[in-house]
Amino acid sequence: AFSRTELLHAVVQFTICDSQSLALADNVLFRNSLVAMRPGTVSADVPSSHSVATHLHNAFVLHLTALK
Repeated sequence: AFSRTELLHAVVQFTICDSQSLALADNVLFRNSLVAMRPGTVSADVPSSHSVATHLHNAFVLHLTALK
């Protein structure tokens, strides 16, 4: 099932694995492409660069905590 969390994870994964800039998440063409790919999606469902950066930071902190 589609959720905002799954979309956030997918955008984060794409950003990291494809060495994209965090600013990509705020790019209008990128955001519109994601909205167009799934009927029922609205722009508010697509994560911002701030959400992507926060998710990355939190995942990194969890990873460092697991290493201790």
